Amino acid sequence: MPDDLTEKVRLLFTKAFASADQRGSEAAEAFTECFMQDAQLRTAAGTFSGQKEILQSRQSSWNGIESRKHTLKQLYKNTNGANEFLVLGNLELAKVNGHVTNSRFCANASVEQNEDGMVRFVSYEAFAESPPPAAATAAAKSQD
Repeated sequence: MPDDLTEKVRLLFTKAFASADQRGSEAAEAFTECFMQDAQLRTAAGTFSGQKEILQSRQSSWNGIESRKHTLKQLYKNTNGANEFLVLGNLELAKVNGHVTNSRFCANASVEQNEDGMVRFVSYEAFAESPPPAAATAAAKSQD
């Protein structure tokens, strides 16, 4: 049975993914609110430090993307009692050229709980599965 912190972290990931999967400034702000003021976000797009940079990173996160859908599959808590979590999930990504990929991803996150009980990311690092070579070749050909 998950402890209270693990359930709060599950809800945090759910909010972050729902926000990341939506366009617009409100979604970008909701995503950024999932992070502490001085948090660090690492993705394939780069490393972003602090809420200001994280919010700015969302401006280009939809370039070439028609839609995206993150699905959380598993959440694991560090067994040493630290506030560190590993998440496994799936990402469906539809590009504006019509190419759709489904891939697995994992993320390592550290969280902190404020005095008011709110849990936010201190650090978040995502790792996405690369498409198989055949899929990458087909995607490249479809852009020609």
